[in-house]
Amino acid sequence: MIDLELSITSLRDWLRQETRASHERTDEMFSRLRTVGAAGVKHFLTAHALAAPAIASRIHRKRDLPFATDFDPAPLTALLRRDFETLGAALPPPAPIDGLASPAECAGAAYTLAGSRLGAKVLANQWSSSPPATGFSSAYLNQENLFGGWREFCGHLNSLDDLEAERRLVLNGALAAFEHFQTAFAQAAEPCYAHA
Repeated sequence: MIDLELSITSLRDWLRQETRASHERTDEMFSRLRTVGAAGVKHFLTAHALAAPAIASRIHRKRDLPFATDFDPAPLTALLRRDFETLGAALPPPAPIDGLASPAECAGAAYTLAGSRLGAKVLANQWSSSPPATGFSSAYLNQENLFGGWREFCGHLNSLDDLEAERRLVLNGALAAFEHFQTAFAQAAEPCYAHA
């Protein structure tokens, strides 16, 4: 068992370090979409429609997590549906995600999903200065504070009893969520830029 004096800051730092390679892989995949025009918008939104609601739904069902209600998939699905309607396309159904059985794994998935909003904000800022699709403004990308449970999430990490075992489960959940986004990105690819 690790030292229970481990601070929440160092635990978050550890989680950031342990997920760095997966995080960088995911960022690299999505960063390809900066310059692929309207097709890139659709690819980004499709990948998020496949991944984000499925992850949020698993977290939302864990009622013993203090932040679970903040991860309601309905609002993000509504925003994605609005974007797909603007694009004249049908919203794809979420792709089921395996695992995330324990509250700790769901906490790790929450870390990844909440972080995905920060990445989306960066992309939204880039697209606002050079819109990839004329006249298109993404409701999903531009929504602030879609998940409000970060403070509760951090408090939950700080309250874990068996920190050594629990933090491994948190890590497993975070990595599973990154992998789900990567799989969704591949599934959303279109021939014109799948190999860019």
